[in-house]
Amino acid sequence: MHEVEAPPKPRISKLAVASLANAVLYPGFVTLIGYIGNKHLEFRDCIGCQPTISNTWNWIVILTVIWLFCMILILAAISKHKIRESQGELRGSLLATTTIVLMLAYVVITIGTVRITMGGPIAANEPSACGTLRTLSYGLQAYADAHPKEGYPATLTKLLQDPSSASGAETVRDRLHADATAHGYHFVYTPRSILGDQRLDAYEIVAEPVEPGKSGIRYFFFDQTGKMSHSYSRDGANRVVDYP
Repeated sequence: MHEVEAPPKPRISKLAVASLANAVLYPGFVTLIGYIGNKHLEFRDCIGCQPTISNTWNWIVILTVIWLFCMILILAAISKHKIRESQGELRGSLLATTTIVLMLAYVVITIGTVRITMGGPIAANEPSACGTLRTLSYGLQAYADAHPKEGYPATLTKLLQDPSSASGAETVRDRLHADATAHGYHFVYTPRSILGDQRLDAYEIVAEPVEPGKSGIRYFFFDQTGKMSHSYSRDGANRVVDYP
């Protein structure tokens, strides 16, 4: 009698393994792509302090992230189809299913994160900080115009108490509290003399979150030239110019 050969053991689908491996690595891919894209992302809408997609590179970054997401799902779907059609020669359907669940979980987490960020105090405080910086620049310029020999005030308190620049002081007072805070941000004003003739002809204002990570994430910088920039650290490292 001839011995009946045992059927070959089913092989693990390489497509299923590849899809799961890519799903696990997907957050790392997105972080890397986002980091590269941030080097090219320009913030032009200073009033809302929201990023504007302003060049081809930014669209490439976004489409690449979406393409990777879709390709991983397609890879998982193809692997499940091939496993079903293999009549038991392939296994790994659970790996493919795990991939699909994991990718959908990323979507849910991303949507939740965006909703929290856009609906929380940070979304309101950061644009308000930009507006307050502009208001301060208006008041400081009004003071300098009223005091051509002195230039800008030595302190913000001096600006608020000066009757000769009442319109500028009143505008600032409407936006800024006595302790130089407004809407979760603290404003640090530093005047200086570029020419060294004791006339204060330059300044920098730093808007820093009162509670970093809670009342705001970014630090905003504004000077007498009208240039606004932001950074994710107080020392201004890797500043991104917002305006002009």
